[in-house]
Amino acid sequence: MIKSITASELDSWQKENKKFKLIDVREPFEVETGFIENSHNIPLAGIMYNSNALMAEIPKESEIVVYCAHGMRSQSATMALMQAGFENVYSLVGGIAAWYDGGFEK
Repeated sequence: MIKSITASELDSWQKENKKFKLIDVREPFEVETGFIENSHNIPLAGIMYNSNALMAEIPKESEIVVYCAHGMRSQSATMALMQAGFENVYSLVGGIAAWYDGGFEK
């Protein structure tokens, strides 16, 4: 089962300085339009095809939050990461659109 996190929960995690890895699975041209602070861009294909170089950037022992534009690609990425052995992976419900709609951008 895919774990999820809402934009307001993610905002709380950031305000609490909770340790987690934030991964943006959108394409680089999408990231140019805006991103969530402290996120790391790894396009979905790098996760889906289990690119060793890209996957090595993701610490297995930490909590991971994955986001995209609206939440669909992040669900696919979350499932792929879970299949690759990552346990604490969350998909941002509604993606960056929900983040902006909630007024959390800085």
